[in-house]
Amino acid sequence: MHGDLELADLLRFIRVDTLEQVGGRLKAEAHIHGRVRDVADLRATDLRSLALSGNVSLRNATLKLKGLRHRVKDLNADLALDGNDATVHDLRFDLQGNAMHLNGTLRNLMPYLLFPDQRLAIEASGSSPKIDLASLLVGKNTGPSAADADYRFTLPALIDLDLKADIGELTMEDFSAQSISGTIRLNGQRLAISPLSFRTAGGTVSGSLRLDGTVAQAYPLAIDADMTGIDVTKLFSEFLEFGQTFITHDEIKGTGDAKLTFTAPLRPDFSLDEDRLHCIADVVLTNGELNNHPSLMEVADHLQKNKLVSPFVDVDALRTQFRHVTFARLENRIEIKD
Repeated sequence: MHGDLELADLLRFIRVDTLEQVGGRLKAEAHIHGRVRDVADLRATDLRSLALSGNVSLRNATLKLKGLRHRVKDLNADLALDGNDATVHDLRFDLQGNAMHLNGTLRNLMPYLLFPDQRLAIEASGSSPKIDLASLLVGKNTGPSAADADYRFTLPALIDLDLKADIGELTMEDFSAQSISGTIRLNGQRLAISPLSFRTAGGTVSGSLRLDGTVAQAYPLAIDADMTGIDVTKLFSEFLEFGQTFITHDEIKGTGDAKLTFTAPLRPDFSLDEDRLHCIADVVLTNGELNNHPSLMEVADHLQKNKLVSPFVDVDALRTQFRHVTFARLENRIEIKD
């Protein structure tokens, strides 16, 4: 079989249920050998009896798969067919303004494209110069500002993934990470990223992430991380104060090393269930500062009201000192919950 045709014409001809919208051009040279039980009633098991080989190229293609929110645009790829699988060479595409590049194997590709209940397994290495995570998660009812963003996060039920990824930069509203490297595994809507390393807030982070997307209301999220040389002001700002207000990025400065565990349910709108959030961090801060921290100001206010102590303490001078407290080194365990 030799083909050179528009993908939209192909979709109308074979009625692929998993594709909602296609565009671009397909060229194929394929050899199919075997026996089909019933052409009018083709099933996924029938494909296993066929020997399929050849090459397929896609040029300037657009694909919209059912179950995925965004369409893939500017897709260019060369695929070598081997039975139901395909080896991908230099696949490049754009997803919501994020350029991506993949090489690897698509297992069970033909049944996945032809039948609605078949799984696709992707084993690949991928890279991207920059990914705006918010653009991938944004829903249809999004307002004009980031504060109005309506995020919708789901993991595909019929796609398994084993991906070695390298990303130049990843952003999500106030969060930014650079030089990201990790192995991403997705199986049965359960996501694991391990090992994972990146740079953020002036330092380096290594660790792992696990997310169970099978729970309907909120997905259990667990993060283990080792941080080195982190600017704690930037860290608290990027992570939106870790869901607490006792100490904020405006009140703390310094360079930190930390080992932390973080668990919280992640809702489909990408918000955290703060009532069930739990974070434990063993922290070492050097050259630190506390500025205008309310708890220290309360100490001064308490002493001023204490009639036994106030005659012996210059409360105004103490309050001035409490506004700006410095320390060379501080070690502590910080726990955030409830």
